[in-house]
Amino acid sequence: MNNQSNYKILVQIKPKKNTSLYIYNNLILFNNKIIPELYTSLLITIVVKYMYFTTIVISLLN
Repeated sequence: MNNQSNYKILVQIKPKKNTSLYIYNNLILFNNKIIPELYTSLLITIVVKYMYFTTIVISLLN
């Protein structure tokens, strides 16, 4: 049973340059660089924990 939902999360981080975090299912793009799946939840946790983002946009993809 695999009930993975398709979603995209865009996180814009304020310090220094524009930083973007994209998550497509288990694929992560951080500043357009692919990050392995193992680091996905860790990176999200870090971003959310330290509240560097100014906006988060979550859009469900059909």
